[in-house]
Amino acid sequence: MRITKYLHSCLYIEDKNTRVLTDPGIYTYEEKALDIGSLKGLDAILVTHEHSDHMHVPFVKELLERFPKAQVISNGSVAKILGKDGIPVASGNKDLVKTTPVVHERTFDEPSPENLMFEIFGRVAHPGDSIGFSTTMDVLALPMLGNSWSMTQAMDKAVSVKPKTVIPIHDWKWKDGTRRMYYDRAAKYLAAKGIDFRKPESGEILDIR
Repeated sequence: MRITKYLHSCLYIEDKNTRVLTDPGIYTYEEKALDIGSLKGLDAILVTHEHSDHMHVPFVKELLERFPKAQVISNGSVAKILGKDGIPVASGNKDLVKTTPVVHERTFDEPSPENLMFEIFGRVAHPGDSIGFSTTMDVLALPMLGNSWSMTQAMDKAVSVKPKTVIPIHDWKWKDGTRRMYYDRAAKYLAAKGIDFRKPESGEILDIR
């Protein structure tokens, strides 16, 4: 399996001849971190929730123009938004991903949206904006920080669910130097707990065994 991160929470995950993309958000789109034409293929677009840093509608449209057979998988609130542009949304696909509702962490000035945990290829857990989950899988896409949770809470969650490998997500707001410094600290801390913390740069392919 291969995982390539394209900023924030957008991951391109390849397993044999099947490929999915998670959370194509506005940061990835506006910074042109992902060249859609470079993708080898796309079977599904997985959207954890409706916030723009996880779903940018023009980005979804461009992906579907390039890969019209790709299935969008998400929840009801995302389906309503994309439905305005005639884009169908499925609630799941048992051959690719298992979906489970998990609580989006609290934001002080607005209600929390519906949020999904994706279990991808039976190996990768991607919880969107949640650290309240209990799912354990080989690989955890771990949201590092947000409006209502800290990196310390994220590290505690990783230790409690004990994945083999952590891929950091939800960290666009860190400047590169800060991000790399915190990656180094996380890697050292989790290594002592027997957890492999990867430190991806945008567009770098990570081979996961």
